Amino acid sequence: MDTSQTDQLAERIAAKHECLRQLVELGRAQFELIEANDLARLLRLLAAKQVLIGRLEAVSKSLEPFRGQDPEARVWRTAELRECAARQLRECDEFFALVSQQEQQSEARLRTKRDDAGSRLRTIHSADHTRTAYGTSESRSRHELDLASSE
Repeated sequence: MDTSQTDQLAERIAAKHECLRQLVELGRAQFELIEANDLARLLRLLAAKQVLIGRLEAVSKSLEPFRGQDPEARVWRTAELRECAARQLRECDEFFALVSQQEQQSEARLRTKRDDAGSRLRTIHSADHTRTAYGTSESRSRHELDLASSE
C-alpha cells in the first residue's frame, strides 16, 4: 500500500469523524427541542440528521476496501497522520456510542411526553363528558315547566 491510499483512508476517517461529531451536536439539540416541545424545529433538525446519516453511510461504504487490510502494512506519509487517524477512529467509536445513547434518551423522552399528553387528553375528555352529562340534566330542568306544582 502506498501513501496515496493511506491519504485516502485518512480523509475518509476524517469525514466519518466529522459526520459523527455533527450527529452528537444535533443529538444534544434534539433533546433540548423535545424538552421545549418545539416540534417544528425538531422536524427540521431530524431532516438535517437524516442527511448526515446518509453521508455517514456513504463514508462507511467507502471505508470497506480498507477493512480487510493489515493496519501494520499501511505506509503513512507521517507518523502524526497515522496517530491522528487512529485517534479519530477511537473518537468515532465514542461518538457512535454517544449518538446511540442520545437516540435512546430522546426516544424515551418523546414516549413519556406522548403518554403524558394521552393521559391529559383522557382527563380532559372525561371532564368534558362529565360536564356534558351534568349540563344535559341541568338544561332539561331549567327549561321544563312544572305544571303540577301549586306555586
